[in-house]
Amino acid sequence: TIPKDFYSELPINIEVLGKYQELGLFVSGLASLPRIVTIHDVNITPVNNDGSMLMNAVVKTYNESTDVSSVGKETKKKRGQK
Repeated sequence: TIPKDFYSELPINIEVLGKYQELGLFVSGLASLPRIVTIHDVNITPVNNDGSMLMNAVVKTYNESTDVSSVGKETKKKRGQK
């Protein structure tokens, strides 16, 4: 995990083997996930003459950061206090 100002970034190295259309469907599936997922450093190389390709990439997902020191230390104002 790579902490940033207000979020953290989780990079994941992947290798995917398939035909061009299958690689496209895989990337499209990543885009339809319920959280933000981005794909970086894509490298696609042919594997053999049947149309198979190997895709190497880094997929990054993001989470909202929480300041560990402030977790559980919420201060609630009592009625009538400012």
